[in-house]
Amino acid sequence: MSRDDDADRELTFIERARRGQIVDAAIAVIAEEGFRRATFARIAARADISAGLISYHFGSKDELFRHVLSVLEQRFDAEVEEALDGVESYVDALRLLIEVQVRYTSSDRVEALALGRIHGEGSDADGVRPTAADRTSWVDEIESMLSDGQKEGEFVEFDPRPMAATIIAALMAAPGELRRNPDRDRDAYARELADLFVIAA
Repeated sequence: MSRDDDADRELTFIERARRGQIVDAAIAVIAEEGFRRATFARIAARADISAGLISYHFGSKDELFRHVLSVLEQRFDAEVEEALDGVESYVDALRLLIEVQVRYTSSDRVEALALGRIHGEGSDADGVRPTAADRTSWVDEIESMLSDGQKEGEFVEFDPRPMAATIIAALMAAPGELRRNPDRDRDAYARELADLFVIAA
């Protein structure tokens, strides 16, 4: 039984620290070697622990990587929220949302590389690829922001649903586009993409 299934008690400080160590090692291995090569043995070697200790804390590879994905998404969400803190207009919020996401997901940061590799190499069976429900939720959030901006008179009249879906598609395509063209200026790409949607809105 994994610690995620042990609902009768809270984890101790040592257990939380060990799980954090395993997650950080898994993130590093995924970023450097890819999702498919991130075995318990490689992660254990990176963390300088036994593979059996990983199994003790996470009963299976799928369980570990679902937890890793959750941690990565929480860190990413925190970065976006920090960037948007204090923004006073929907126009600025749209611009910052696009720029921050493009810069983060296309960066060489370990977390960003690992997140991209999980999404790119994982499968539906692994439970780590964005699902249709995930995409719908992302579109819902952008649609709501655009609709609220229209109500405040900051955006022109348009159907916010297809615009939101287009923004999500552009954000998901950006990391691959920038990695295929490593000489392209990432910050300029982020600004130009934000300009495109701000002008359209």
